[in-house]
Amino acid sequence: MAEPHSLGTSGGDPLEELVFLYLEEREQGIVSGIAEFEERHPEAARDEVRSRIRSLEAAGLLATTAAGDPFPERLGEFQLLERLGGGGMGVVFRAQQTSLGREVALKLIRPEQLYFPRAKERFRREVEAVARLAHPGIVPVYACGEERGVPYYAMELVAGRSLGDVLRPLVAREPRTLTGRDLATEFAGEARGPIFERGWVDACLELARDVALALDHAHSRGVLHRDVKPSNVMLTPDGRARLLDFGLAAHSGSARLTGTGAQLGSTAYMSPELATGRAAEADARADVYSLGATLYELLTLRLPYTGASTTEIVERIQDGRAVAPRRLNPALSADAETVCLTAMAPDPARRYASARAFADDLQRVLDGQPIAARRASGAERVAHWARRHPAQATSVALAALLVVGGPLVFGLQQARAASEQRRLNSDLRSANEEVRKREEGLAAANKALEERRVAAEQAAQRAQRNFERAQQSVDEMLAGVAGDELANVPQMESVRRALFEKALAFYSELLEEAPDDPDVKREHARTLRSIGDLLSELGRFDEAGDKFNAAIELLRELERDDPSLLTKHALAQTIGQLGNQHSNRGEREASEALWREAIALLEDLGDELKTAPRAGTDLVLLRNSLAFGLFAGGDAQASLEQYLTAIEEARPLHVADPGNAEISYALASSLSAAAQVHGHLLQPVEADRAYAEAFTMLEQCVRVDPSSVRLRAQLVEVANNYGVRLLTSSDTVLTERVLRQGVEAARTLASDFPADPEKRKSLAVIALNLAVHYANAGRFAEAAPAMRVSVDALESLRAEHPEIVEYPYFLGAALSNAAGCAVELGDLEGAERDSKRAVELLRGALEATGGHIGVKVNLSSALFQRAGVHAARGDVARALETAEESLALEPRRSDVLYEGVEILGAIAQAARAAADPERAERAVELALATFELAIQSGYNDRNRARNAEKLALVRERPRFAELLAQIPEVGD
Repeated sequence: MAEPHSLGTSGGDPLEELVFLYLEEREQGIVSGIAEFEERHPEAARDEVRSRIRSLEAAGLLATTAAGDPFPERLGEFQLLERLGGGGMGVVFRAQQTSLGREVALKLIRPEQLYFPRAKERFRREVEAVARLAHPGIVPVYACGEERGVPYYAMELVAGRSLGDVLRPLVAREPRTLTGRDLATEFAGEARGPIFERGWVDACLELARDVALALDHAHSRGVLHRDVKPSNVMLTPDGRARLLDFGLAAHSGSARLTGTGAQLGSTAYMSPELATGRAAEADARADVYSLGATLYELLTLRLPYTGASTTEIVERIQDGRAVAPRRLNPALSADAETVCLTAMAPDPARRYASARAFADDLQRVLDGQPIAARRASGAERVAHWARRHPAQATSVALAALLVVGGPLVFGLQQARAASEQRRLNSDLRSANEEVRKREEGLAAANKALEERRVAAEQAAQRAQRNFERAQQSVDEMLAGVAGDELANVPQMESVRRALFEKALAFYSELLEEAPDDPDVKREHARTLRSIGDLLSELGRFDEAGDKFNAAIELLRELERDDPSLLTKHALAQTIGQLGNQHSNRGEREASEALWREAIALLEDLGDELKTAPRAGTDLVLLRNSLAFGLFAGGDAQASLEQYLTAIEEARPLHVADPGNAEISYALASSLSAAAQVHGHLLQPVEADRAYAEAFTMLEQCVRVDPSSVRLRAQLVEVANNYGVRLLTSSDTVLTERVLRQGVEAARTLASDFPADPEKRKSLAVIALNLAVHYANAGRFAEAAPAMRVSVDALESLRAEHPEIVEYPYFLGAALSNAAGCAVELGDLEGAERDSKRAVELLRGALEATGGHIGVKVNLSSALFQRAGVHAARGDVARALETAEESLALEPRRSDVLYEGVEILGAIAQAARAAADPERAERAVELALATFELAIQSGYNDRNRARNAEKLALVRERPRFAELLAQIPEVGD
């Protein structure tokens, strides 16, 4: 159990300090009476303290002011109209400022606080803090003063409800069933604003972002709030969040007015440093924590930590293991959960460094962009890219595998170390023999020590050489084999992990035995770096960071005396790897600073780099890492500049040694990532050129080294992304070759590594894109089996990982495409089955993601396909109804809208065949209106629209020709 914290001194009367602290903790609900207070603060168990508190109670000064209690009619120029509430230091009234004829919120100090001079000082501090602020998210102060000894200040009277009031009637609900409209229940029909039309998760994220921006404004002016919680956030009828009650605010650097043990704010939302009485340590990150806890409650309708007593709650806050929000609200995305938990990290160093950084990541989640809270995995980057850059054909959300490649130094350095170790000693039996010789040499040296000093020294030297060889041998057997060779052996993941653990134990023991001599410092640093690499491989990033820091310290010492290429290269490698650790923890600014430092070290080598291809390759990879960080931070242009510089630096290395797989990999990585940023910046020619070069290079690399898993996986990524771009091109031969080669590489990887879900997902994605290519060319018989490969892979992934939302989402998209293909092949029964499941899965995904726009577009596409199935089966009424349901989702993707145009044309033909002219007319009108929307959204394939058989009835209308004329001919 955590011990209660004792009060420090602050220059005031110690008895007054204790009585004042009792009033604070009683106001905030931390204690309910003197007995509980004395249990928390043993020094308060004194007769003088009890006497003062009982005197206040006897005088009626400790009773809570209630809404029905009488209050004065006037205070200076203010006429008090009604009590609105109380908390913190004061009571708030609705009042009329008679001199200006306006209503205000008037805050007065509580009556019992007038007995304490320090309480007045604190109330004035609140006025001073709020008066310095001017932000739309903070309620402004109009006037302040003192009347008959009672301090007060007047604020804007804000219409709205506190988030605490809004949440109270919702606590019994399932959060995943809520929408933004549920925020409006307290407004009696007065609510307006787009936030009330959002999904619940997005609405909560928007509110938290607005409060974070308000806090950032306060922090930038030296004001900390220190009591952020739902009851101090006002939700206005127009859907804005306004931050209230700076009653516990402090100026940065100001002395505290209560003792060091006083607890501030409401316990459930307190940061660990405030909850445990360490207020002197609290900075802006304490407000970030409290807002994170508030967001947790909004998203889950539960407090992050509860308990039977304040002490128990504080212990749980210190422990920092809140229930994962996604367990309480499955509609949350992984990124939304990560952002919330990062803000609530128990260690301030692991939280967002500022409220602005928190707000920026909340905005990234809302925009579907990669968050900065930690480096996105391959799977997450797929989801981010797909949401921002949907495929141009009917592949919908399965267009690409990855966004921009992340930090690459660690993997390459580990493979290189393994290769070097194998060259030093490739014969394991020879290594064992050397170990035996070392032992014999040491024994002989000890036996002859007194008789032959010179012989002993020689034996010791021989022993040292054997020791080094033994080290190299163990590196070979453990780190080398586990790090490189077994990485390319299928189904050896568990063996490789066990070998890493053994290598970690060996390195740790070696560090204790190695002498502290300048000659071996470089080896010490290399060993520390190797341990850091192993810890990274095992996912123990904090420990890895400690090892990298220790290695950097050693290498900096060496660099002062030996600023050689070898030392600078080793230092740059290790600093780059430390940058990766910070990136993994979401510390973007720190990681970028480290990558820039490492790059500068290698750039300082100048012409020496021309004779050091390994250092040159590492410079390329470090630039890629920095470019990745810049892109994640939203600076795409700066990211592209780094990638282009990396390409320029890699080209001469590749020309000098075209067979070097490491250089080829680095150059291909730079090209592929640059292509994606070109695409993001709407530079299609440059994107296609970079993709083509990366793809050709990877083809050659895989032919030279077909066992490399790393190269094969990168080939799949580039083939898929390049293939998606080619789907809308006229070069169908190249499109097919790229996608087919990617499918074959993905198929072998999925077969070799069946336990890796990402490899099977990659196969599903690129197989579907190949199927789309066949379908666009009218080759439905070839499209069907490729679609089935995609569907089967996603079916198995969904069954094995039901907790992952993206699998049913992707499966729904794949089944929708499969249904369209089945209709073309005349398999109406299969089309009915697949289209029905597709709609069901995507409806569930839409609910689970809180109405995400990307999922909504995919559901619209699936509904169009379902309508086409109904039309093919002769059910015109259901077909038209389903198409209208799709249009009601308001898709704004040109390819999906045009898909709807052809489906509506088919419905019109089916209605005419069924002698239903009314529905035929309705379908044609909808087709024309949807065609206009498609053109406005960027649809540009005039030939397809002009020749599509399904549009025969639609083309009869003059309006169709007018719309068609708005699309430029190819080459215009």
